[in-house]
Amino acid sequence: MEQTYKGIVGHEKLLERFGHWPSFHDAEVISVRLERDRGEPLTGPVLTFVFHLFRIEVAPDDPARDNTVTSICFREVESLRLFDFNHQNAISGLAIATSYCQKLSGPIFSVEIKPGFGLSCSFSCTQIEVLSVEPYKPKWGAWST
Repeated sequence: MEQTYKGIVGHEKLLERFGHWPSFHDAEVISVRLERDRGEPLTGPVLTFVFHLFRIEVAPDDPARDNTVTSICFREVESLRLFDFNHQNAISGLAIATSYCQKLSGPIFSVEIKPGFGLSCSFSCTQIEVLSVEPYKPKWGAWST
C-alpha cells in the first residue's frame, strides 16, 4: 500500500497517532456497519469498520503500545464479499490499491481485509475516510489488566 493511503481523507489522523500508516497486522475488527446510501440521491452503499489498532512491535502491557480504536468509512461500495465475522476478527492486514474505473471515469479503491481469525472481506469503493482515531483500553486480554 505504498503511498496509497495519501488518497484517504483524514489519513493524517493515523499518521499523527502512529508516526506512519499502520500495517493493520493483528488488528481486530470490532464492528461493521453497512448502510444503503449516504442519505443523498444516487449514492451507493456506505461501509464503516471500527478497528482496534496498536503498535505490534511493543509488548501488550507497555503503554507505548498505543491501543487505538479507529473508525474508517468506505463510500459507494461495490462487489462486497464479507465472510466469517465472529467474536474476535483478528486480521493479518488491510490492503488498499487504486485503479481507474471506466464506468465511473475516475479512480476507485480496491480493498481487502486479509483474514487472521474470523472476518475476511473485499470490495471496491470510490472514497475512504478516517473518521476518528481515539485511545482505547480493551476490556479483555493480557493488556487490560
